[in-house]
Amino acid sequence: VGPLRVDGLALAIGLGAWIEAVILLVLLRRRVESLELIGLTRSVLVFGAGAAVASLAALGVVRGAETLVLGPRPAALGSLVELALGGGVAAVAYAAWSVVFGVEELGQWSDLARDFLRRRA
Repeated sequence: VGPLRVDGLALAIGLGAWIEAVILLVLLRRRVESLELIGLTRSVLVFGAGAAVASLAALGVVRGAETLVLGPRPAALGSLVELALGGGVAAVAYAAWSVVFGVEELGQWSDLARDFLRRRA
């Protein structure tokens, strides 16, 4: 895989996805002249910063669990606990970020979830 091993593979996939997104944005801008790049840029920055906050919150929980309880290489059950706690904290952190910065998509998502649950009931 090369000198960076699996980390290099993850880096390459991530960079490739960003390059593809930029190319697709340029192509979309050529086809849709009324595309509001300022609004799109603001959304990307808010979403990206929210994702960074949520990631740091999850990392803090996982590192805290490893330091205080589970140790550096937890067993499968410990890893599952880390995943559940870290994911839950990340979701709460992102939801809080969305409320503070007025991310409309969070409200739309909750409306869709409510509709889905009503249909199933």
